[in-house]
This record gives sequence, structure tokens and C-alpha cells, in this order.
Amino acid sequence: MLETFFPMVVMVWITLPSGESTATSPFPCLAMYKLPAMSQRMPSMPPSSNLCNSFLLVWLLFFPNAPYIITDLKHLKGASENIIWCDALMIFTFSVAGFLTGLYSIRIVHRIITRRWNERLAWLTVLMSMIMSGFGIFLGRYGRWNSWDIVTQPGALARGIFKSMQDPMAIKHTLTFSFVLMLLYFAFHIFAELKQNERTHRFS
Repeated sequence: MLETFFPMVVMVWITLPSGESTATSPFPCLAMYKLPAMSQRMPSMPPSSNLCNSFLLVWLLFFPNAPYIITDLKHLKGASENIIWCDALMIFTFSVAGFLTGLYSIRIVHRIITRRWNERLAWLTVLMSMIMSGFGIFLGRYGRWNSWDIVTQPGALARGIFKSMQDPMAIKHTLTFSFVLMLLYFAFHIFAELKQNERTHRFS
């Protein structure tokens, strides 16, 4: 159910009265969710498999799009008073759906790395992913960069990243978002593990 519902919800395109959409494209969220799932279905791959590592690298590139959707709530400022509650409900619903998809995808990545390498490396990867995601959200919201700019304009993106790394606001934004994301994932992970253990004991 989760595997089909969340990607479908996130892929729906919402356009506000101002003409600005709440998601730059449905592809990033679909890629962020599906790539680790595809990698998980390749148990015969050796840990050093370039294909598996490529899947995880592309996932990391698109992962910040999941929590980024939450920042679209800022568009409510420009919404008409007559329909602000409708816009608020839609944006909030899609933000939650996208964010849960992101948490679910990083849990898949967590399990892949634990299975192929070890638990310590898996948690380190999760932590680094959250820090990079926090920085990615800043680049997207304030620098107006997209995930695919690494292909279409890598030089300009590199200069934008270097400039942002010297911005105190970017550092604060990154630390704040990464802390909140890590805290929420930790709670999500504990809940998922408890549910899995509950099912295991029920059928054992």
C-alpha cells in the first residue's frame, strides 16, 4: 500500500493562484523513492557493485526534494483569502506525503547499507544524508537550484554551493534542518522496528 500510494500522491501537480507550483517536477520525488527500492531488490550484488552505488548516489541527489516540499508552505502568503484554507490543506497534505516518502526511502537505504556493510556505516550515511539534505533545501529555497542542475549547469551550481558555504545563514539553516530531519527519522526508525518485531513475534 505504502509503495504505491505515496509516490502517486507526491507526483500530483498543484498550482497556486500565483502560478507557482508546489513541486518543481514529479520526477525527483519518484526517483528519490524508487531508486533505493530498486537497489534493495538486487541481493546478489557484491557490496562494491558500481550499479548499486550508482543507485544510491542518484537517490542522494534527489532526496532533498522530499523535505523541501514542506517549505512550499511559504506560498500561502500569496494565496487569496477566499481559498487560503483549501490551499493550506492541499499543501500540508502533499508536504506530509512527500516527507513520509522521504523517510521511507532513507529507511530502505539504511537497511541496504546495513545488509551490505554494517550498522555503523548505515547510521553514518543517514547522518550525512540529513546534513546534505539540509544544505540542499537551502540551495533550493534561497539559491533556486534544482537537482538536475548538476547535469545542466554544473559550473554555476558549484559556484553557488561554494558561495553558500560561506553564508552564515546557510550554515544555521543546514544545522537546523538536519537536526530536525535526523530526529524525525530516528523516531520513524524506532516505530518501524517496533512494528516489524511485533509482526515477527506474532507469526513466530
